[in-house]
Amino acid sequence: MRTFKKICLLLALVALLPSFTYAQSGNTNVFTYFHPEITVEFDEGNNFIESTKQKIADDFAGIATLGQIDGDAPDNILCTLFGHDTSESGVAVIRHKAYIHEPRCKKEFYNVTACSRCDYTVEEYMGFILIYCHPEDQIN
Repeated sequence: MRTFKKICLLLALVALLPSFTYAQSGNTNVFTYFHPEITVEFDEGNNFIESTKQKIADDFAGIATLGQIDGDAPDNILCTLFGHDTSESGVAVIRHKAYIHEPRCKKEFYNVTACSRCDYTVEEYMGFILIYCHPEDQIN
């Protein structure tokens, strides 16, 4: 009788396992930056730290970043001595109401390489699609 309870408990845990992994994957390292004209979305599982994500989003939004002069990224002493500590991630930038006619929004895709120690970033443009992202733009 005791082994029957253990087997039932084990089967119940195995049956519930997908719901735990789904809930955990729903809470992954996703970062979305909202600005009145754009939305910046990072791929799940990216390795950027929060300050790097914020800096990249600000760059796409056209917000000046402190410490940048004429687009040059100042290196810190670690990057000068040991090189950049870079990570890559896919980034989607939605430009809201970019066009007069429907679909009005443009979703651009980039591959972004950024250093976690300094302001060094490289954005490689991958392509775009036109999307409907506002309720008033939806086709009936």
